[in-house]
Amino acid sequence: MAWRIVPLCVGVLRDRPKESITFRRGTGKTVDLACFSWLLEGGGDPIVIDTGPGSAELTRSVHSVKLEERQGLAEQLAARGYDPAQIRTVILTHLHWDHCYRNALLPNADLWVQESEIRYSVFPLPCDHLVYEFETRPPFLSELTRMRGVDGTMELVPGVTLIPTPGHSPGHQSVLVTTADGPQLIAGDQYDLFENLHDACPSGPTVDLASWYRSHELVRRLGANVLPGHDMAVLDHAVYG
Repeated sequence: MAWRIVPLCVGVLRDRPKESITFRRGTGKTVDLACFSWLLEGGGDPIVIDTGPGSAELTRSVHSVKLEERQGLAEQLAARGYDPAQIRTVILTHLHWDHCYRNALLPNADLWVQESEIRYSVFPLPCDHLVYEFETRPPFLSELTRMRGVDGTMELVPGVTLIPTPGHSPGHQSVLVTTADGPQLIAGDQYDLFENLHDACPSGPTVDLASWYRSHELVRRLGANVLPGHDMAVLDHAVYG
């Protein structure tokens, strides 16, 4: 079953320190990071992967990060002919604030997350309090009853397989998608940028470097075309597959 992948840029994180993205490389440089949701269509009922960050004001006040908001997820889905209420399946690569803030926009969807990510996110280590917004209110808490825990690799529907790629977070997962152009891997923050992939350079923050490198070797063995989680160059193509 062949799917098409549509990257939906819902915001851009401006002027991020590059060394925080490419693990101590690029000191003194900055980089802009796209925030993606991904729409899978054509192979069955539509599926959304990740739902993006909160508002620009919230991002500034909580994370001291400048977010340039783009057209919202609900509006982008509507522009492609989808009522957000009709989306029944959402896959979350992980539960960091910039990937799961807009879950409520898709009120009838099951949220598929690795069980290990759910367990860690509700009581993370102190170094990860901010990325999960542990000390304010984690954005995913109100949606816990809709989460469907996954334990390892699982074919969710024909042509869409959830693959654990821990490292960036303990329960991070990537999504392997069968398309007419061959397999595509929506890698989440296993790779923020194509540079992370090509240079085998961990994306920051990565809490478990040994796991990240094992996940990198797994991705290499898969042989899929890799779509990183924040690279603006992803937008060079409107559709993959």
